[in-house]
Amino acid sequence: MKIRFCIGKRSCRNLQFEHKIKNNRVNVVRNRIANKKEAEREAYSLNFFDAYLYALQKYIKNRDFLEK
Repeated sequence: MKIRFCIGKRSCRNLQFEHKIKNNRVNVVRNRIANKKEAEREAYSLNFFDAYLYALQKYIKNRDFLEK
């Protein structure tokens, strides 16, 4: 699963998730949701959010570094 984030003009990131992590996520979510498709959808959205936060943190760190 690859997601590309662009935050600002020059900070694009390719983020790739390991298959294992995604599967673990699906299993965790599946314990709460009976429907497998729903569980997978929720796991993808969790991954998406994680990636977004990760990219945001990287961007903020880079920006702070450049401003110093």
